[in-house]
Amino acid sequence: MRADLLGDRRRRGASFLGSVVVVGVLTSSAWAAPPAAPAAAKPTTAAPVQPPSAQAVEEAVALRQRGQFEQAAQKLIAWMAEHPEDARARNELGTLYALNGQLRDAEEQFNQALVRQPGFAAARWNLAETLRADERCGDALPHYSRLADDDPRDGSALKGQALCNAILGRWDPALAACDALVKRFPGTSLGNWASAQRARIAELAAGGALTVGQMEAEGKQLFAEKRYGDAAVWLAMAAATEPTADRHYRVAMAQLGAQDLMAAQAALARALAADANHQPARMAMATVARALRNLGRGALDVSFTAVDEVPERALARALLDGDLVVSRQLALAILAGKGDAASGAVGLLLAGEVELRDGRNTKAYELFERAHKLRPGHDGARKAMADAAFQLGRLADARRLAALPAPPVHLAENADLPVFVRQRRAEFTHQLKMMLDPGVRPMAAIVDLVAGDLPPPPPKVEPPPPEPPQVPVKGKGKGKGSKAGKKK
Repeated sequence: MRADLLGDRRRRGASFLGSVVVVGVLTSSAWAAPPAAPAAAKPTTAAPVQPPSAQAVEEAVALRQRGQFEQAAQKLIAWMAEHPEDARARNELGTLYALNGQLRDAEEQFNQALVRQPGFAAARWNLAETLRADERCGDALPHYSRLADDDPRDGSALKGQALCNAILGRWDPALAACDALVKRFPGTSLGNWASAQRARIAELAAGGALTVGQMEAEGKQLFAEKRYGDAAVWLAMAAATEPTADRHYRVAMAQLGAQDLMAAQAALARALAADANHQPARMAMATVARALRNLGRGALDVSFTAVDEVPERALARALLDGDLVVSRQLALAILAGKGDAASGAVGLLLAGEVELRDGRNTKAYELFERAHKLRPGHDGARKAMADAAFQLGRLADARRLAALPAPPVHLAENADLPVFVRQRRAEFTHQLKMMLDPGVRPMAAIVDLVAGDLPPPPPKVEPPPPEPPQVPVKGKGKGKGSKAGKKK
């Protein structure tokens, strides 16, 4: 299913989740838990009167589309503290939780929106997609059915029914959903998809029970044919029957090919639940997180590729981009492989910077201290420790680590520490650029640290300049007709 965060506005209005969710969880209090909801009342046939949303929800949507997810969540939570019955605000908050990987919190917000407004199609669609991505197809099916009953033109709901029933091995309902799609959408891409699926499901139904090996082999063949959506269904059946980290990872890669980002990231979460050190899944999480941040800003047809550089350089790039979600995923990948080996100093330094920028100063200091122990007396790690100590209010330790002389008598004792911090962070930004581009002039504070830990970055290959167009030169002819006539 195509990942389109904005959904089909003509039918769904404010539906934002097509198939998108990210697993990385921010540490801000805005993401700690959804606001407490009153006890759920029985849905009534008449939708309750919604409070005027004023500009709060619109401002939250604008913040999300600018990539300011945390600020958007804070605004919605503050608004809902005074207007808990605002279904539209709950739907938008659920979207933010889903984009941040908190599927259960997102589910709760979508459910609460439907309690307050049972006919809210956008919230029902978002709920169905969240449940399907979480491999809870049995729970998602009633919502797809309700959407299809309310709007017979809703082909996406019928497609969701076909997919969920196929994954659950319920062949007859899956065939019925495909038949309805073929009948309602003849000659369209959706109708053609349903026709091909119908033939395959009918073959499955006639063949009886399948082994995990058969499911996996079929999925791999479809993946090789670049039919990623179909491959994902088969691989999901195999993973549901005998779950392993590798099987969940294959499902995620198929979903990634189909740009079904919510299902891809949920599958990666299951892979890491099965094996917390599954490195391919960790790297893929960062890739999908980056795509989701762009998708959350309202972008369509997001293109992205796998991270093809060492994690430390990928993290340097994410820090320069100011993307803490991707940075945190890459920091997790780096720390998973960093024990007490001396080669981990750069990774520890970068991971500590993520914590420092996220306000987790104690954790940042611990990581900087580990890097400093691996490379005693190193300027980069020592200055980073001074920065973290200053943020923790340990001013004496900060002055000692920063090697600052006593300030002039007319200045406060620690007046120069904020200046030091600004300078240290400017140096660090330069160091990040140097890690990515061998043409940037290195600074002494980190050059030996990087040289000892990482291979040099690949040199930039400049395309050759275009050759000037060849002008044909006319040669002298040898025949009579080509001789130049003599002037008389």
